Amino acid sequence: MSIRRYLILAVIGVLCITVVFGGLLTYFHAVRKVRTEMQAALSVGTHIVQNALDDNDEITNPRRRLRLVVADFDGDRHLVASLVTDNNVILAISTPLAPDEPAPDWFVRLVGGQPIRAYPELPAGVEDGGRLLLQSNAANEVAEAWSDVRLTAATLIVFCTLLLLLSVATLSRALRPIGDVCSALSRVGEGDYSARLRDLVPSELEPLKTGFNTMAERLAEVETVNRSLTKQIVNLQEEERAQIARDLHDEIGPFLFATGADATMIRQFITTSALPEAQARSEAIIESVRHMQRHLRSILGRLRPGMLIDLGLEQAIRGLLDFWRIRRSDINITMEGPALSFGRRVEDIIFRVVQESLNNAVRHAKPSNIHVSISETQQIVYVEIKDDGIGFGLTAGHAGFGLGGMRERVVSVGGTLVVARRSDPRGTVVSVRLPLAEEATEQPGDLIASG
Repeated sequence: MSIRRYLILAVIGVLCITVVFGGLLTYFHAVRKVRTEMQAALSVGTHIVQNALDDNDEITNPRRRLRLVVADFDGDRHLVASLVTDNNVILAISTPLAPDEPAPDWFVRLVGGQPIRAYPELPAGVEDGGRLLLQSNAANEVAEAWSDVRLTAATLIVFCTLLLLLSVATLSRALRPIGDVCSALSRVGEGDYSARLRDLVPSELEPLKTGFNTMAERLAEVETVNRSLTKQIVNLQEEERAQIARDLHDEIGPFLFATGADATMIRQFITTSALPEAQARSEAIIESVRHMQRHLRSILGRLRPGMLIDLGLEQAIRGLLDFWRIRRSDINITMEGPALSFGRRVEDIIFRVVQESLNNAVRHAKPSNIHVSISETQQIVYVEIKDDGIGFGLTAGHAGFGLGGMRERVVSVGGTLVVARRSDPRGTVVSVRLPLAEEATEQPGDLIASG
């Protein structure tokens, strides 16, 4: 059931209860009023009869005098006077005043009830003329009550109709913003983050409008960032594939060619029994295979660093440093840090930070020296990567995604990352602060240095 229908039915129910309650009050009030009027009319009529027959010495014809008393009640609104015998034979009866707009019979029976009768006490000497019967006639009083009931009913009908129409109009106007909100939410659900809520009529819904518009703006910003990140990820993947292809072509290809040539020469030397030359060629093949194995291991380390971290953070970072030392022998890369276990998640973040910082420094900063430092104090791990280059993080726009990825990883565990210029003498320093989880266990070890 819709909110509008529920509220309208609730209003109709309240109005119906009000009408029923008002009708009952009107009915009991009308009954009490008619009964009171009839009793008062009988009391007054009894006094009139007694006053009319008070001077019984002047009454010479009692029956005729009683008929005159009955005639005095002609046109009375509330009483009917009758002259009856002891056998209840009516000798004379008055004619009451007929109402201008008589009430329906069912209403007369419902409100008027049974007539009230009274036999006034007659003076001695008058009783021989018969008995006087006074009987209430509620027709006029009931007609007045019927007129009041109709007026009250008309007022209630007009009031309830206006109230119902006003409630429907108010609910329609008040619930219209909900439709706008649902429509805007549907657009957001379909990916249209440009949806906005305009000024809503009820001021109470202003926080809803502000919150929705803020949410839509943030979703739009997140969507824009996600698209940019997706594009950068694709570019980085392509760059990484190209780098791996170049490494395979430049490093593995020549050694494979040399290995094939050496194997051919060995076959010729064996045919000619030139064993010393064959032995030299076999040693060259062994050295080429070792070189290719080291190179493949470094490539695998770049693709799946988790395998290296399984051997320990120190070994993983050493392998990473060796990778760059082989390719950039002109850069002096050093490291110092405690041989501790910080937990897999923290160690993975440390490895990624060092990996990205080295990549950015080597590719963009043109440094002569790079130093990696890892330390731990009171459940806080400090990682610092310093170089003396031109500043990859501050001047090169190429590192934006990498720095953003590092910051997201660090923040995910409640840490902080700062990239700043060095004050001595030049270059960039990447500083990371990582809180240790409670489950991380330390293993004591000495400071290690790599030069």
